Amino acid sequence: MCVTGRRPPSMLDVAKVSGVSSATVSRVINTPEMVSPERVRRVRAAMSQLSFVPNSAARALAKGSSASVAVLAANTSLYGYRTTINGVEQAARGAGWATFITVIDEGPDDHARQAIDLIRGQRVAGAIAISFDNIVTEAMRALADEVPLVIVKTSSEPTLPQQSCVHIEDELGVLQATAHLLSLGHDTVHYVGAASGRWTGYRNALVAHGRIVPEPQIVGWDLDEAYQAGLKLVDRHATAIMCQNDEAAMAVAAAVKDRGRSVPEDIHVMGVDDHPLGYLWRPSISTVKLDFHSAGLAAVEALSEIIGNPGATIERRIAASLVLRDSTKQALHKREWVRGRKPPASRSDLIR
Repeated sequence: MCVTGRRPPSMLDVAKVSGVSSATVSRVINTPEMVSPERVRRVRAAMSQLSFVPNSAARALAKGSSASVAVLAANTSLYGYRTTINGVEQAARGAGWATFITVIDEGPDDHARQAIDLIRGQRVAGAIAISFDNIVTEAMRALADEVPLVIVKTSSEPTLPQQSCVHIEDELGVLQATAHLLSLGHDTVHYVGAASGRWTGYRNALVAHGRIVPEPQIVGWDLDEAYQAGLKLVDRHATAIMCQNDEAAMAVAAAVKDRGRSVPEDIHVMGVDDHPLGYLWRPSISTVKLDFHSAGLAAVEALSEIIGNPGATIERRIAASLVLRDSTKQALHKREWVRGRKPPASRSDLIR
């Protein structure tokens, strides 16, 4: 049998090619253990011949759950969360799923319990936990044994045993960014941010290059904290600052300017995330690009796979990359000259 036209092959087409009923095709897709090996072989051969892809939503309905996927997140106003959610929603539509987002706020434990109860009541096909902080990490433990679950995480957050995940490699990206700053001739690099996987990557780069690891300026999401940290580091004659995200880097750059200094002539500043505003900031912010949107797409793909293959554990990795802009462009010897020091004779002297 040959299926023509634009219509994709259906279960009925598979049934005709394999010589079984459409009900048997459905059972092969959803509960193959209930079908004889010979019929499973024939149905799967027909599916391969026709390039038939089972509809995830249909499988969910057949199993008694809704054609929807739950997304657990914390602060959806933050760039990483909202961009990952955009990727999830785009891929879920393509898979025939609706999405609903459950936001877990900091506060009493009953907030998290209410969110989990809501997901349980929806009888979802599966869940995606965007685990960029401990709030979501704790909540997802309650769901891990109840519904198919994929975790989108950065280096800071733990992975549950035998749990499918999409790992955004921010720690490695910050290590590379810090090494790049050192290559520009800095004796060391200072850090503004939380004590996270990003800080670990920063520290490991300094240690690997035999440099002093300065006391970090620990800040949260409040940009005024990053601004105040920037003021302190300018007063301490920092020449390079690695920030936990691009918003913090912009706040630090503002602090440098308010102290009468300049980025990049006096101080190099690097961020993380590749926030759209970082490109528009002046000077534009060099950054570690984290592809949150691709992480959302990969999470839905992984969820679809584990729904079709219960017991499977899937891991995807989203690599980081450096995006070099104006905030790290100026040569170091010019900053030395501004401070009244004798500039190095050559770039080799500078790096040595």
